[in-house]
Amino acid sequence: MWSPHNRLQPMEDKRDFYEKYGAEEYYVIYPEFPSHAEGWRRENGTFVRIAEINGHVSARLGIRFVLAAGDLTVFGPDGRLFLTPAELVEERNAAQRTAEEQRLKAEQQHLRAEEEARRAEEQRQRADRLAARLRELGVDPNEG
Repeated sequence: MWSPHNRLQPMEDKRDFYEKYGAEEYYVIYPEFPSHAEGWRRENGTFVRIAEINGHVSARLGIRFVLAAGDLTVFGPDGRLFLTPAELVEERNAAQRTAEEQRLKAEQQHLRAEEEARRAEEQRQRADRLAARLRELGVDPNEG
């Protein structure tokens, strides 16, 4: 990933390193507008520049590069858009919020169920006391 702090020679040295140690492909992504990418793939033991990156699909990674109007879009092997770091953080935060909301909802349902069980037990005990009192008075509460 090219950033404002990168310099050409260190990036070329990095590409040479990956070429020397057998990487099958090497890509440099320039995220700043107008964004673009460069890529190399191994052919006959050396890196060869990928002539047209727009529409290129990585044989190794299965990712596809699309360039349009100065924007680079990268799609994963599943066809889904690769997200930016900020988008990934937002997606993770949204998933965490949803999980927390579901946890709170389940907890509330559990508390309601406990309250209903407590009330039912109180009603059962009250009915038992009333039935016992009726029996003391000589009335069978089960007769109708």
